[in-house]
Amino acid sequence: MKAPSAEEVLALVNAATGPDGTLDPA
Repeated sequence: MKAPSAEEVLALVNAATGPDGTLDPA
């Protein structure tokens, strides 16, 4: 299992954060 790149981490963080920038996807 390879380590995720910075871009992949950023994409995951952006996907997990809600529109107001919190960790609430709702």
